[in-house]
Amino acid sequence: MVDEIHDENTLTPVVRVIYHTTRRQYVEPVTVDLARKVGNHYGQIVRAESYERWGLSPLRWQPA
Repeated sequence: MVDEIHDENTLTPVVRVIYHTTRRQYVEPVTVDLARKVGNHYGQIVRAESYERWGLSPLRWQPA
């Protein structure tokens, strides 16, 4: 999930990783700044995804 967008480069946002696609299960949320060159083992944005494609509930991640 995108949490924050960097104005200078919209392709390197701050994201919250909530789901492991290979295991097809939720994970403990981790915040990752994709603009960081060091310590970012999550890589980069490949494409936009939808909650529906993965069977995820968007309500689970909405602020209260």
